[in-house]
Amino acid sequence: MAKNKPYYGVNVRKEAINTLRTNIQFSSIDHELKVIGITSAVSGEGKTAVISELANSFALTGQKVLLINCDMRKVSNTLAKHKKARFGITNILMKKVDIHEAIVKVDDYYYLDSGPIPPNPAELLGSRLMSELIENLKQRYDIIFIDTPPLGLFSDALVLNDSIDGYLIAVAAGETKKEQFEALLDHLDQTKVHVIGIVMTMLEMPETSYGHYAEYGKATT
Repeated sequence: MAKNKPYYGVNVRKEAINTLRTNIQFSSIDHELKVIGITSAVSGEGKTAVISELANSFALTGQKVLLINCDMRKVSNTLAKHKKARFGITNILMKKVDIHEAIVKVDDYYYLDSGPIPPNPAELLGSRLMSELIENLKQRYDIIFIDTPPLGLFSDALVLNDSIDGYLIAVAAGETKKEQFEALLDHLDQTKVHVIGIVMTMLEMPETSYGHYAEYGKATT
């Protein structure tokens, strides 16, 4: 993700996220975006950091926001601020805990972790119980963000497609290979996934480069 450098008093990273939020809000005029997912071609492209800051940005506008970690292929709590979550989706679906016990407040938004890694992540995410859980949560929150596994590595993100209104694609500047990105776009096109936009992460932003700041986080429909 972009370094958090000031530009004449402007917090570049924060303003870039706010710009992304505004573009998403405009793109929802003709297409309701109640549930937004984020994915990438491979791991390590900064999607979790982006969706976390975006969730907080929406929450600061007065909306009740929930971020769900559906990346069940790796150890939970990739961000330090999410470590307060003791339970997650797998605990709820296995009837081990109530939904209220699993959701925690982080910054200005709410967070639901993935929970213990299951032996069958794709089957669990594509289950009727998972679909019902998301429908239940839609009644409680104004907007829901879902962090999904890298689509270039796993198909888990697509099994949630019926529950997700649109996807953001995270691409790491100078890291993501062209063929990986093109393969990801082809896959999304074939499956008729609604892509809200592409978020470029890990950009170097010179303090004097206002143009670079303005373009970061650009969402295209």
